[in-house]
Amino acid sequence: VVVGIMVTMLNPNSGVLSLLFQKVFGMEAIDMFTEPSFFRPMYVISGIWQGAGWGETQVADQIRAAEQAGVKGILLAEGR
Repeated sequence: VVVGIMVTMLNPNSGVLSLLFQKVFGMEAIDMFTEPSFFRPMYVISGIWQGAGWGETQVADQIRAAEQAGVKGILLAEGR
């Protein structure tokens, strides 16, 4: 999913970030998926993004489970 969103955002002709770079910074259209210098930053950013999404999913599931178990007040009182 993350890679699909990145492909859409970084499309050199219609991607939001590519158009932003072109309009604001006056850069030429760059296909970031074929430029070797962009590989490492894209790999790191996508890993962080994916990890954050996974972590958020786990936290949301734990909160839902706690609410269903009726311990919401206990968790709030303990500062969790």
